[in-house]
Amino acid sequence: MRFSSFRMSKDLQKRVLETIARHVMIRPGSRIGIGVSGGADSVAMLRIFAGLREPLGITVHVLHFNHQLRGAEADEDERFVKALAEKFNLAFESERADVGREARSRHANVEDAARRMRYEFFASVADARGLDRVAVAHTMNDQAETVLSHLLRGSGVAGLAGIFPVAGLVVRPLLDLGREELRAYLSELGQPWREDATNQDISRIRARIRHELIPVLLRDFEPAAVTRLSRLANHAREDEVFWRSLEDERFEALTVRDPSGAISISTGDLLTPLRFLISKDNNPFDESAASPAPTLALTRRLVRRIFSVFRVFRMIVL
Repeated sequence: MRFSSFRMSKDLQKRVLETIARHVMIRPGSRIGIGVSGGADSVAMLRIFAGLREPLGITVHVLHFNHQLRGAEADEDERFVKALAEKFNLAFESERADVGREARSRHANVEDAARRMRYEFFASVADARGLDRVAVAHTMNDQAETVLSHLLRGSGVAGLAGIFPVAGLVVRPLLDLGREELRAYLSELGQPWREDATNQDISRIRARIRHELIPVLLRDFEPAAVTRLSRLANHAREDEVFWRSLEDERFEALTVRDPSGAISISTGDLLTPLRFLISKDNNPFDESAASPAPTLALTRRLVRRIFSVFRVFRMIVL
């Protein structure tokens, strides 16, 4: 390995370790699965984790899901990933499924079906092999694309939080790295990767954001657009964690559940869930403090929570 390649490898490993530590993604001695499609981002993650086995004291399993959407090319992706895992003495597991047929049978979007089946595969292998986490190769660019996609769909703050670094079993250790620097890293190593032609299909909104909208933003508006959108997601995620915690506490404090599973909440508590904290007594100089307006955002969250979690509820008018 050339010195420049070695230096780049150490720099990326250091930054990934910082991301892992910041979000408590992986603990020493863990058994980690890494989802590798064969694309540049996941291949870069494989190379990075191959170098992190000793520093982290972890065991790494390479996981590949063949969606069977691209015929012989998909089969070649699988062979490529298997060979790469063997080159670095990493355990390898794969699964094949006809995602197209599954999507048609369920009248579902192919992308959504592929994502669901892929993550079901990850969960099944994790259960069978005792894996503590499964890492997927979402990058800072994926974060920016997700934020823009949610924004264009009219998302609230929760949508602006974008991709979470940790979501149950799944962790995303590359979220602080850009797509281009990962490709530069692979090129420096002389490491090939597989290109998925379907990623160029601009009939899909995500591909149009990637290939048309973001290049315009970078070129004509803000060269650091991807970094700033990623930073926005970080801030929104911090706010969302706070709101979820407050929502959980207020929901448990204000609702009553009977043996049938129905829940009850008074209209007064629902409309002013913080009325004992926000009142004229606590804030005598604010004429609006006792009105429901300051807590309307929390009321909306509680209403959504009630309808999403429970089918039966009673509103008690008090």
